[in-house]
Amino acid sequence: MMQLETIFDIATKPFDWSALLPPGGLFLFGVSLIWMEKKKIGRFGIKKIGYVLGCGGILVASYISAAWSLKKHDASRAFRTSRCSVI
Repeated sequence: MMQLETIFDIATKPFDWSALLPPGGLFLFGVSLIWMEKKKIGRFGIKKIGYVLGCGGILVASYISAAWSLKKHDASRAFRTSRCSVI
């Protein structure tokens, strides 16, 4: 009889945090621009760009997290209902 071994289990795959580094950087850069104008370091109007970048970073991170969550949910459901391949 052949012994089976689990090499990769979709149900326990962790979240890929590296996908959130670019939107996190956008958010932090936007926050730093807002801080610079509040401390009178930057020119007038830089705060608006900071808000756009900060909000953009949050939106992109939310989209990535939601897409990953839906993908994991679908894969887990396929695993539970035996609609997946076992190699």
